[in-house]
Amino acid sequence: MIVVLAGALCLYAFTGPFVSQRVVAGAPPRPARASGTSPDQAVRPAAPPAVTPADAAPPQRPAPVREPRDARARNPAAAFQRALEFHRAGDLENAVRAYRALVARGELAAQSHNNLGLAYHQQGRLDAAAREFEHALARDPEYARAHNNAGVVLLAQGQVERAMPRFRTAAELNPHDPDPIVNLALAHQAAGRRERARETLLSALGLSPHSAAAHYNLAVLYDQTGERTRAREHYRAFLEYRGAEYAARAADVRERLAVLDRRH
Repeated sequence: MIVVLAGALCLYAFTGPFVSQRVVAGAPPRPARASGTSPDQAVRPAAPPAVTPADAAPPQRPAPVREPRDARARNPAAAFQRALEFHRAGDLENAVRAYRALVARGELAAQSHNNLGLAYHQQGRLDAAAREFEHALARDPEYARAHNNAGVVLLAQGQVERAMPRFRTAAELNPHDPDPIVNLALAHQAAGRRERARETLLSALGLSPHSAAAHYNLAVLYDQTGERTRAREHYRAFLEYRGAEYAARAADVRERLAVLDRRH
């Protein structure tokens, strides 16, 4: 889900969910990172929150951040939740301000640095994002999501070989999460190791058969190599298992499937 943004870019992937990329109907779509782009919950890493579907009303924006004066300001968990509300609503300016206030006070430091990094990543500030992920890891060296998100930034900067150990570490620290494995596969693909990428994506599906990110990226890989039957199979699996956070990509996948069905 930055395969995150909780953060993967998979930014909780970007698990991340996916990095936004327009799929051209007549050609294979490009790979997308797993989550790594959703902000983490306050106390422990959590699954990425759902992104509002394209046809749903946008979330109501929280009130701007003001100087802390009430009980919420004295409660780190409440202040973090407020920052998370801004982040989920897409109000990155106020989210950044709120996370920076938490960081300055040293409260929920690892999570606040991680989510601040995710917000910077969403703003396209990759160097700033990388610094925040490193700050998060300095405070919690076993923070799997921060390792994953740091890898996503390195991958976006073209530092493929440096990104791969980050994804491996994230996978070792959280062996039940398929997103770092999906991102590792994308790193292999970026390095031109397509067969290794395929094997890695299949291993992600062995761990989590319902991983929409793994199905999507396998579909793209098979599409690029002309294996249309397999591509169609995994595009359909993506549509079956996707959550609301992938609603924007679903229309492009349906369009691509229609092209492949006509050629079948």
